[in-house]
Amino acid sequence: MNRYKYQGGGYTWLDNKLNPFWAALAEILPDTMAANLVTLIGTFHLLFMGLLVLIFDPTLTSSSPTWVYWVNSWCLFAYQTLDAVDGKQARRTNTSSPLGQLFDHGCDALGTTYCVLSMCSVMGFVPSIGTLAILATVQIPFYMAQWEGKFFIMVFKY
Repeated sequence: MNRYKYQGGGYTWLDNKLNPFWAALAEILPDTMAANLVTLIGTFHLLFMGLLVLIFDPTLTSSSPTWVYWVNSWCLFAYQTLDAVDGKQARRTNTSSPLGQLFDHGCDALGTTYCVLSMCSVMGFVPSIGTLAILATVQIPFYMAQWEGKFFIMVFKY
């Protein structure tokens, strides 16, 4: 595993603006905190978001209280922040690994389900083939890209 080095993609305009904030947050974290724990905490925010939708709008046919949407927006912000910080933490502590990358992207793939369900609740989509198609157009490419890109690199390259 000493040969492993993460090669990320290019940065967007927004990434460049938020990178100093993310780097500062990573510096605050203790060196003993595993990057996968940061990933897991972020994923729990998305799970909580999904739980709120399940409790307040389980059929996707009603409106939730306004505070639910505010909490969902906070959870999404916390998730995306922790998702950016986990990689910086792994590189800062020199603990990057293919398994950690697979875990990070697997949690991302799982979390997109809750993001889409929350969005469907906010937008008032009812359960239908269209809603399922929206979920599938987000999930299937994400799962396939992660499976192909990370799993095969981890298993067959090392």
